[in-house]
Amino acid sequence: MSIMLKAIAMTLPGGIKMPTKPQLFNFTSVALALIAVSFPLQIAGMYSYDLTQTSHVYAVWNKLSINNIATILILSISAWKVWNVEQDITRWLVASCIIVTVNNLIVSSYSTDWSHLHTTLSSFCFIFAMSTIMMSKTYEHAFAPEKQWWKPAKRHRIEAPVVVEFLDRHRFQAQMFDISTTGLFITDVNQPIIASMAPVNEEMAIRIPFKNELHAFTVKLVRKTHQNGKYPGGWGLSFTHLNPWQRIKLAWMIHNPQGAFTF
Repeated sequence: MSIMLKAIAMTLPGGIKMPTKPQLFNFTSVALALIAVSFPLQIAGMYSYDLTQTSHVYAVWNKLSINNIATILILSISAWKVWNVEQDITRWLVASCIIVTVNNLIVSSYSTDWSHLHTTLSSFCFIFAMSTIMMSKTYEHAFAPEKQWWKPAKRHRIEAPVVVEFLDRHRFQAQMFDISTTGLFITDVNQPIIASMAPVNEEMAIRIPFKNELHAFTVKLVRKTHQNGKYPGGWGLSFTHLNPWQRIKLAWMIHNPQGAFTF
C-alpha cells in the first residue's frame, strides 16, 4: 500500500497533460494481479504443493472455492482495465472491493486457516488502498481522454477544407491536415488576425465536409504550434462532448478515402 501512496504523490500533475501514463495505474494493476495470483500460491504454500507437478496443480485447483475463483476473475479483469486506463475502471475497482470483502467473510466463517480478525483487517486494508487511489487527482486522468497523451488514437492523413467558429461570431477557414477519433490538426488558417484571438483551451465549433455535407462537431483548442521539420505549424484540436452517434460517424468518416471529404 505504501508504494501506491507514493505513486499518488509522485503523479499529481494538477491540470498538466501527461505525455506518459501515470505510474499509479501501473502499480495498481500489478498489485491487483499479484493479489489474484496469491490465491493459488497461498494454497500451494499451506499444503506444501509443488506447482511444477501437474497432479499438484490439479490439487490446488480443486481446493479453490467458487468465491475464490470469482475473486481471481474480477481482480484479473480489474488489473487489465486499470493497466489500460479504461473508462469503466471505477465500477471494476468497486466490484473488486465487494468481492474481496465477501470472499474474506466466507473464508473467516468456514475456513480454519484464517481468523476473523485477519480477514477483516485484510478487507479493510484493500478497501482503504482502493479508495485512496480512486480519490487521488491522478485517477481523474482515467476520465479525461484529452489528457491521455500516452494513448494517442491512430491519425489519418486527410486534407480537406474546414470552417472554424469561436466566441459565437468569429469564423474562418482552414485546412485539415490529419484526423483521428479524438481530434484533428488544422493548418493554413486564412484569417490569422481573427484566429490569433482564439485562446488555448477555448471551445469552438468546426464543420468538416464529408460526402457533400458539412458535419458539425465541438472541439477544444489544445495547442498552437509552429512548423517542426516536415510537420506543419497549426492548431491541435480535441473533440469534446461527442455523443454516441458522433463517435460512430467519426469512426466511419476517417476510414474513407480522401475523395469523400468534399462539399
